[in-house]
Amino acid sequence: LHIVNADGTELTPLVTAPGGDFDPTWSPDGKRIAFTSLRDGRKEIYILDLSTSNVTRLTFADTDEENSQPSWSPFGNQIVFVKKRFDVLQIWTMTDTGQNPEQVVRSGQAYWDFYPLWSPDGQYILFNQRQINTGALPWMMQIRYEERETQTASRIRLGVVGIENLHFSPDGFWMTCEGVDDRDNRDIYYMTTSGATRTRLTTDPGDDFDPAWRPIVNP
Repeated sequence: LHIVNADGTELTPLVTAPGGDFDPTWSPDGKRIAFTSLRDGRKEIYILDLSTSNVTRLTFADTDEENSQPSWSPFGNQIVFVKKRFDVLQIWTMTDTGQNPEQVVRSGQAYWDFYPLWSPDGQYILFNQRQINTGALPWMMQIRYEERETQTASRIRLGVVGIENLHFSPDGFWMTCEGVDDRDNRDIYYMTTSGATRTRLTTDPGDDFDPAWRPIVNP
């Protein structure tokens, strides 16, 4: 993991343990970074405290399990993540100290659930889902966090085929994502959180992916 200024200057390594670090995500207050690492032999989730440079391991997978793709709640006290278990990707949550791990969705052995994120108000967990071994494009699902005991999510129909890698704007009113058109070209779209005013932003023949919002900067 490295940190760099927006103009590309002062590229600085944050952690130096061997094995590979990825999936970095800032805490809402900007003081910590959650990330996935292979430093202990398999994918596990860690937190870096930027004020002390201390790294804390949050997950401890059983044999043949992995944990990855952490995403903070808007309140900074919980993390939603992906656990690979029984060769299936599942959505789990835990506290920001790694306590009380809990599976929040049970989709069955035929589906992978991945790329989780919280809604800006903290009420919902959204994630991608795809059917295993069918070549099907992914779609979006959501579950109300307060109803997680049902472990049943519902599909969100936003009018974008193959929707993936969804992100909310800083004001919580807009969403951006990857989508696939009828020619199997991957492009970037944005829309309101209800799916209205859907707009395709990129049209070049290459694949476009990993969209990100510019933060709101106070004058």
